[in-house]
Amino acid sequence: MYTKAVFERFEKTMKLATSYKAVRDDDGGPHAWLVQHSNAASKIVCGQHKFKIHANEDIGEFKCECNTWEHTGL
Repeated sequence: MYTKAVFERFEKTMKLATSYKAVRDDDGGPHAWLVQHSNAASKIVCGQHKFKIHANEDIGEFKCECNTWEHTGL
């Protein structure tokens, strides 16, 4: 159970963590994407950059040049 303050912090963090737009990276192959935070001026430093993502769901392979996936699983 969350207190109201903890829930509001969780809600804000979740919104920032899921506010990304992904577009296919045609130069990178069939599993390549370019991902950028939808609010590039946000407080998240990495939200100001575009990152190349390789996502092959079929074999469970996910790689991002920001290395967030390797560190946090997100």
